Amino acid sequence: MGKIVGISVFLEVFNLISHLVNRNPYIPGRIHTLSGEPSWYGIYTAFAYPFLLHMLLKHGKHKILFLLFLVTIYYTTSRTMYVVVLLQSLVFFPTIFKQVMSRRLIPVTMFLIAMSLWIGYNNQSAVSTAMESVTETISSITDFTMESDESYSSTARLGMQMTAVNMGLAHPFFGVGEGQFIFNFASYIPEWTTGSYEIEKAELGGTAQVHGMYARIFAELGVVGLLIWLSIWALSVIRLVNAKKDATNNEKKEINLLLCLIVGVFACGFNVDSFRMMVVWITFGIIAGWYLKYERRINHISE
Repeated sequence: MGKIVGISVFLEVFNLISHLVNRNPYIPGRIHTLSGEPSWYGIYTAFAYPFLLHMLLKHGKHKILFLLFLVTIYYTTSRTMYVVVLLQSLVFFPTIFKQVMSRRLIPVTMFLIAMSLWIGYNNQSAVSTAMESVTETISSITDFTMESDESYSSTARLGMQMTAVNMGLAHPFFGVGEGQFIFNFASYIPEWTTGSYEIEKAELGGTAQVHGMYARIFAELGVVGLLIWLSIWALSVIRLVNAKKDATNNEKKEINLLLCLIVGVFACGFNVDSFRMMVVWITFGIIAGWYLKYERRINHISE
């Protein structure tokens, strides 16, 4: 697969660009564009993927761009990206199925599936290697043995999230105050994280990250803050689902796009803990703008 898309050449070029403009060191063998690390690129993937998929299904546009986009996702070997894209694809699956059925593309779809199976059969080694890489990457989420880089990462991420949960449980109503996690976390670290160099580094004065928006909100703003934050997401979903009753066919497709967007961006909150995650605010703005436009159309009809 790498030879087909020329990924080895791409990585060499990216290596040079990354050293010139990226604030963090280049990670060998993993694509993360200009983001600090591959999982951060996953945040932008969660935002872009639904729009590219929507344009591909609705207008048949950007086929090459979409293919290259999927290639970059594969070569990040990021657990965050794999899981987010999988979740968004599941949300979009009914739309994909309807498109295939309504456009009578079943013969074409069957042909493409057959071709894919034939290519896979004749390239079993490459396919097996790719599938094994993806499977191992996703399964490493539950690896806390600290016998590999992935297990160290899993231990550090879950350990800091549990630290935030412990802090929230100790201050359940309003938390310890926004931005105060970094000054109070050392007293709430679980014992089972002993040996995690990321957590030990944070204890020695390094930057302490929760690695989870919802755990951080619970720790710093308590149950009250967490419920307010979750209610914003819940309200967005409820409004969009209810809008389907009076929506046109195009609007229903746009609703599916927005729901897919919500799932992806919301899932990123289990990996990143910063309110500076701009795709969150852009997502809320897009949803609000779409809903206001939808309401104006409904009100105009009723008048």
